[in-house]
Amino acid sequence: MEDIKIIGRNIKSYRESYGLNQEQIANLLEVSRGTVNYYENGARMPSMNMIQKLSDLFGIEPIDLLNEDNFELELNSKIAFKKKKLTIRDLNSIARFRRIARNYIKLVENY
Repeated sequence: MEDIKIIGRNIKSYRESYGLNQEQIANLLEVSRGTVNYYENGARMPSMNMIQKLSDLFGIEPIDLLNEDNFELELNSKIAFKKKKLTIRDLNSIARFRRIARNYIKLVENY
């Protein structure tokens, strides 16, 4: 399967695992809902910057968006932070926390 299709399918799967709609993701990423739709349908490839933003939001590594392994996707989805009616502020806070945690883990692993 083409990378663009894999990325699109994974974005949609992660978004749904968080119980979010395309509009909410679009607001977090500061893009239009149509752009998110293009990504999910494989009509447009996200830039590397956008892939990083998506991975930060979902608490995954960027390479995970290219992973065709359903087990890995399921595992990442199961550990997703889930709560009904998350606000944009909540999601931004969670994304920032995940970036900090991931950077800390990388720092510790390098020592």
